[in-house]
Amino acid sequence: MREDTEIARWLQSVRDDDHIVTCTIVRGEVMFGIKRITQGRRRDELQTKALKLFTALPCEAVPSDAADHYADLKLNRSDHWSNAGEPRCRLQPD
Repeated sequence: MREDTEIARWLQSVRDDDHIVTCTIVRGEVMFGIKRITQGRRRDELQTKALKLFTALPCEAVPSDAADHYADLKLNRSDHWSNAGEPRCRLQPD
């Protein structure tokens, strides 16, 4: 989880009345990725950062209409996805 100056700047611009959340799927994917890393300092650092983030952001379920919309988006962009439903490219950790 690399620090991103644009995201940090955006987060600083968030107003008190804004409502920022993450969803159960994103949290699960992040934790899955971290747990796949061999135990050690790097994994511990990433897990600490992730848990700090998840403490600050409420985690909400994905509404069914949003999930349906996601399926349509994914179907229409199928050229970027392999047959297994995984992205064809993978982001490399720092």
